[in-house]
Amino acid sequence: KKGIIDNIQIVADTNTDTFDLFINGTQVLNDTAFKSAVSDLAEIYFYPYTWKTGTVYYDNVKIK
Repeated sequence: KKGIIDNIQIVADTNTDTFDLFINGTQVLNDTAFKSAVSDLAEIYFYPYTWKTGTVYYDNVKIK
C-alpha cells in the first residue's frame, strides 16, 4: 500500500539451499527452497512481485 514501510528480513542458508522470510518480525515463510542450488550468495537482485507500474524504495539494506 502507498506510504507503508515494511521491515523485511531474509535468513538464507546456503548449506540447505533454503530461506526464511520475516515481514515486520512475523515469519511468513519457513525453510523455503531456493530457485536453484548455490554454494554462496555473491549477488542479490530485487524484483517487484508483479509487473504493475509504480515505485519501490529500498532503504537500509544490510547483508551479514
